[in-house]
Amino acid sequence: MKIAVALITLLPLLGFIVTLLFGKRMGKHAHIFPVAMITVTAVLSVYCFEWVFRHSEEAFVWNAFAWISAGQFSVPWGYQVDTLTGIMLLVVGIIGMLVHYYSIGYMHGDE
Repeated sequence: MKIAVALITLLPLLGFIVTLLFGKRMGKHAHIFPVAMITVTAVLSVYCFEWVFRHSEEAFVWNAFAWISAGQFSVPWGYQVDTLTGIMLLVVGIIGMLVHYYSIGYMHGDE
């Protein structure tokens, strides 16, 4: 679950960075990599949604590292996936994927 939650955050960012750096070189095929990243993100969102509803009595909490530490005070950086998060991941992941697929057809033929 840790890997899935981290990848949901990082894959769209990776798609953006690769397209930003190499998009002109890819030419008319520049859409393939970011759309693949969004599709994998949507699949991982469905997985997280399914996990949340199998374990609905508990939230998945992962504190990756201490972001700010000062004496006894500490602010962790991490993820918490509960029922609401699972629903939002599902909705945003699938609609985001559909928007990307729609934009391929809509922008087809534009220079």
